[in-house]
Amino acid sequence: MKKRNLLLLPLFMLVLAGCTKPPVASSEEPPVTSTEPITDDSEELPSVSEEPPTSVDETVITPIKDARLKEGTAVTVQGVATAVYGMAGGKFGAILQQDDHAITLPFLLEADLALFAIGDVVQASGTIQTFNGLIQLDTPTVKKVDVTMAAPVAHVLTTWDQAAMEGMDARWVKVEGLQKVGGVIDPTKNSPIDVKFPGEATTFQLYMSGYIATADKEALTTKINEMGSTDTINFEGPLGRYNNFQLNPVNEATVTIVKGEPPVGPVAPTALAFSPASKLLKGAETFQTTLVPTPGDATLDGLVYASSDEAVATVSATGLITAVAPGLADITATVGTVVGTFKVEVIPANATVIASPATSTNMTPSVNEAEKFGFVPADIYIAAEKGSASTVVGLYADLRLYGNRADGNGNLFSVYVPTGKMITSISIDFGATTNGGTAEFKHGDQTVALTNEQVLNVKHEVNSIAVNGFSIKNNLSGGTSNPQIRINKILLVIEDGTPTSVLPGQPSDFTPPASRR
Repeated sequence: MKKRNLLLLPLFMLVLAGCTKPPVASSEEPPVTSTEPITDDSEELPSVSEEPPTSVDETVITPIKDARLKEGTAVTVQGVATAVYGMAGGKFGAILQQDDHAITLPFLLEADLALFAIGDVVQASGTIQTFNGLIQLDTPTVKKVDVTMAAPVAHVLTTWDQAAMEGMDARWVKVEGLQKVGGVIDPTKNSPIDVKFPGEATTFQLYMSGYIATADKEALTTKINEMGSTDTINFEGPLGRYNNFQLNPVNEATVTIVKGEPPVGPVAPTALAFSPASKLLKGAETFQTTLVPTPGDATLDGLVYASSDEAVATVSATGLITAVAPGLADITATVGTVVGTFKVEVIPANATVIASPATSTNMTPSVNEAEKFGFVPADIYIAAEKGSASTVVGLYADLRLYGNRADGNGNLFSVYVPTGKMITSISIDFGATTNGGTAEFKHGDQTVALTNEQVLNVKHEVNSIAVNGFSIKNNLSGGTSNPQIRINKILLVIEDGTPTSVLPGQPSDFTPPASRR
């Protein structure tokens, strides 16, 4: 699965449960609709070019309706630009609609946006790709054209019918009067909430992508989490898709909370959730949880907190967690029969955690990226190589090592400690693989082949070692598509000492000179 698809999923998956950036499949980070785009209303979009529109050339134009069926095919389409939104890494996305059919254009540059404005007819060329049901035009080139095309009108949804919406992903829709059923928006990641039409039993999701602008995420968090028992949601924006359809806010303005009449008497909670829903603690750290009830005006009479394992972590009557010893524990909040769960992992105080900064971008080959991971470059060397993969290691909610099925020469992720230090323990928390996967794991002069069964949702540990570094390489070859390996986090124990097993390739220092960048 390509990184950009993941980014776009998150965007449309806001609603989707993952659109990437619109969609992104993800049992890990949200539903994945997507890769998630970032919209920042505080930044001024490039001004529209004053150049006259380009006349249509002799290029064969494929109707968007037909182009959607041509996965893997290079096509040129034309449609009215209905939306422009920010994405990670300073890129942008756009939506084109022709009649009742739409398509997404991910990873546009700022210069591309200067070529057209919302409402213009845009001609775009690229390769049709799908990401968990979301149709997009991969690596598109765009230009405004002097063609008359009917302006799209938002499609009004009055009921939730999956079959009737087939082919409508990315289409601009309008929905009013939705009731929130449960769930919580977490501004740090992809977050779905369950909603429904009044009087209907079927629920679906409004999915906020973790990749939209911080200001929008914070505003949506406040709006949605504090909804009262009689409040409803009006939504106008694109449909996302991750397995099933979802509503995907592009920015804070796409969601409006309509205040209802104040409730009469106490309101019982229908759901309890934590924001965030989990935490990693070191040593004896403490953490104050935030409990979010549905509805927001629920009365929490008789609230009780409890820990599933007080030998790992304890919790106070106010939800303050205190780490006790390494391990996993569930912290629960209970009101009557309604229960919310918070997951806590406690690790040793001397452990070093390497986890993705979730910047929704890629590492730069042969450069010490220690600062990007929150470390001082002189203390540790963290680098990646691209190999024959289309891109280098991705930084999302997890580390993503991409592969090349043709030759097995995929991404390489390496970590070294400086002279006088040694790594005595390594624990790798693998998240998942896509399209199969095998990895070559080296620690010091030892090489271990990790099969897909070992990589997928399993931790791999080595202890009682004394090495200067380790590396992980995606080396799967064969199959029908390129593999991807995801790593949730890596835990290291680094101590003073001289390594007895050496991984070749350690740089002479931990800040490579310009010539190596």
